[in-house]
Amino acid sequence: MIELTNVTLSHRGLPVLRDTTLSISPGEAVLLTGETGAGKTTLLRALYGDHPLNTGRIMVAGTMVNGSSGRNLPKLRRRMGLIFQDDKLLEDRSVYDNIRFALSITMKGSRAITRRALEILTELGLSHLRSHMPAQLSAGEAQRIGIARALANNPDIILADEPTGDLDISTAREILHYLAAHYTHEKIFLITTHDPILAQEAFPYARRWHMEHGSIRQTAPGIRPAPSLR
Repeated sequence: MIELTNVTLSHRGLPVLRDTTLSISPGEAVLLTGETGAGKTTLLRALYGDHPLNTGRIMVAGTMVNGSSGRNLPKLRRRMGLIFQDDKLLEDRSVYDNIRFALSITMKGSRAITRRALEILTELGLSHLRSHMPAQLSAGEAQRIGIARALANNPDIILADEPTGDLDISTAREILHYLAAHYTHEKIFLITTHDPILAQEAFPYARRWHMEHGSIRQTAPGIRPAPSLR
C-alpha cells in the first residue's frame, strides 16, 4: 500500500502537491500524466525517500518514508523496482554484471545469481549482449536492461519515471508490454508517462491520474484485472 496523507511537496520553491491525500493498493496500476515540470519525478522521488516533504506523511508498505530511519529506508527500497527514463546502468560494468549486481542485493550464492542473470537475459532476447558495456547499447537495449535490473528481485512496488520517453513507438510499446507482463495482484505499478494512450494499451486496467497546479485528479478509475491475466 502507498498512502499519502495531507502531503504538501515542493521542488525548487515551486508547489508540486498541496495538502494531498491519496492511496494505491496492491494489485493496482496507476498511469500518472502531467505537463513537463508538473512534479511527477519529484513525487516518485518522495515515494522512495529521496525528496523531503513540506508537510504530511507518506507510508509505503507500512513504513513511513519521510523521517524513516537509516535502517528502514534501505530495507524498503529493496522491495521497490525503480525505473528511470535514463536507464541508470553502471557504466563501468557489463550488461551481465549490471544484472548480477542487482540480484546480489537480495540473493545469496554465486551460482544462483549467475543462473538467474542468464535467465533474465534470455527472457529479454539479449543474451548476445551480455558482455557489452552500457555505452555500446542502443537506447532501447539499455532501457530493457535497466527495466530487467529493476525487476530482477521481483519487487512489490514498481515506480517507473517516463520509462519510454526517449524511445520510438515500436520499442516503447514493447517495453510497456514487458512491464505489464510482470503484473500480479500483489504488486503496485506507478508509471509516469507522456504517452498515456500507449501506456493504457499495455495496462488497460490502470487508473489514470493527472498532475497539475499542485494537485492530482483521477481521469479514469481503472479496474482490477482477472487473476488469469498473467
